[in-house]
Amino acid sequence: LKDKDVTEASGRILELTGRLRDLHAALTQSRSQENKLFRVSEENKRRYKETKHEVNQLREELQQQVTQSSTQREEIIRLKQELQLLHADLVLTAGEGDSMKDELLELSRTKQERIMSERRFLRQDELACSHLDHPSSRSLRGTNRRPHHDALAVTDLQTNNKPGVLSARVADVSCDDKRTLVHKSE
Repeated sequence: LKDKDVTEASGRILELTGRLRDLHAALTQSRSQENKLFRVSEENKRRYKETKHEVNQLREELQQQVTQSSTQREEIIRLKQELQLLHADLVLTAGEGDSMKDELLELSRTKQERIMSERRFLRQDELACSHLDHPSSRSLRGTNRRPHHDALAVTDLQTNNKPGVLSARVADVSCDDKRTLVHKSE
């Protein structure tokens, strides 16, 4: 009986030793996997922290850009309004400039017409006076001649002291004075 028990016990010991070896190999493999998983877990934690920090930075940057964009949008709106006002002012100014230019041209044209009209009048009067100076009409001229108006100043011949605009008082001037005025105005 004892040999049989020893053989059984030896078989059992061999079986248990094999199992122990298998369990030891499994334990080693499990520990190796645990170490690998731990390293992966630590790497994932590190990457998570980095990513979280990056996300926070990106949020801050996004917030700054939103604020900056909002400020720029307000500035763009303000500049557009200012541009519209300047454009409206420019249109008004251009319109006023054209209007003022037209008025000045019209005043200049009117003044030129008056000057030309006065010159024609004085020339016609000069022609009339030259007919009076003709030898056949001298006798008439001497009797009808008005007194000479030496005291009449050139400024009296101007309307409102505007140069080149003669008044209706020209008729009071003698023919000799009119000739002098015509030559001075030319």
